[in-house]
Amino acid sequence: MSFTLAGFLEDIDAGGAVVNLTALPDAHLFAQGDNLRVPELNQILGVFAGLGAGGAGLARLESPTLRNINRLVVSPVNHLADSDAEPSDPPAVMDMRRNPRILTVDEILQAVIDTNTSAAADQWVMVLLGDGSPTPPNGEIINVRATSATTATARVWSTTVLTFADVLPEGRYQVVGLRAVGATMIAARFVFKPGLWRPGCIGGDAQQTTDHPMFRNGGMGIWGEFSQTTPPDIEVLCDAADTAQTYDIDLIKVG
Repeated sequence: MSFTLAGFLEDIDAGGAVVNLTALPDAHLFAQGDNLRVPELNQILGVFAGLGAGGAGLARLESPTLRNINRLVVSPVNHLADSDAEPSDPPAVMDMRRNPRILTVDEILQAVIDTNTSAAADQWVMVLLGDGSPTPPNGEIINVRATSATTATARVWSTTVLTFADVLPEGRYQVVGLRAVGATMIAARFVFKPGLWRPGCIGGDAQQTTDHPMFRNGGMGIWGEFSQTTPPDIEVLCDAADTAQTYDIDLIKVG
């Protein structure tokens, strides 16, 4: 099972109308304007959205396939205040792992919102796309701490290089979970070397922020694998130019 994280974000005042969000520029998926092209990982395993105040408080995913039955309303949602949207505590995630919505490969996926903030505010919809329901991993799960002091670029994916608190013993490791914290962090995702997909999770803004259990201890299966000599990077999506990131990574040593 594989999965990847992509999404939509715009600094916008929706004005109490249903409007599209811009698809985030993405190095591993086709994204242009409001459109995100569905990859071969065509099952929606989860969605998390952050909205400003007012309007209908609506976030929705739309595609030709979804319209055949019903467009996917995202519920619950994060934030719902008159400011740039950040993950709530506890974070609001629509968990669809056991009942994924299946899209058509290469169709266009869009996200719309209906809010009414007093001024433009960052609002977002993030989608977890996979090839099936996650399978629980086997093995002893260990948690390792890593940090970065990268200055993120607001509203786009920014690459952070990991510094581990402890040197990993020689061998290969499966990633089976992630907690990611930064002052205005919305989401984080791995970049494996090599590796096409970029699995990730919702972010948190402080160490006391509650985790969402689906992203820890094998809840999303095996995210990827690496050698201790070639650790992955992590991309972060932030509301502002954060300068410090903290990660708790769940690993299984497999060789």
